[in-house]
Amino acid sequence: MNYQQFLKEIESKCAGKKKLQLDNFTQYSRAIGNPEKKLKGIHIGGTNGKGSTSAMVEAIFFAHGFSTGLNTSPHLVDYKERFRINKQELPEGKILNTYLRTRGFHQKIRHLLF
Repeated sequence: MNYQQFLKEIESKCAGKKKLQLDNFTQYSRAIGNPEKKLKGIHIGGTNGKGSTSAMVEAIFFAHGFSTGLNTSPHLVDYKERFRINKQELPEGKILNTYLRTRGFHQKIRHLLF
């Protein structure tokens, strides 16, 4: 699979008519080992300003010596915009390899989210 094939596959995965319920996300988190319990993070929600607020929070923490990771959605121009580590976009190869490494597992439990 190359990066363009990955983009087609990942864009075909959407919630569609699936009802997104908290229980599904709880089961999914449990199935992948509850990573949210191992990380320190900030979730920014709401209607407007999430992207700029997230970028400001990232900049503040990075300026104070913290390692940062930022995931935003949707992207404006390029899918890579969604992921940054220490203020740097991830290269296509890193995104693709991460997806391929976890693809089989996610296909097994996709009924929880998709």
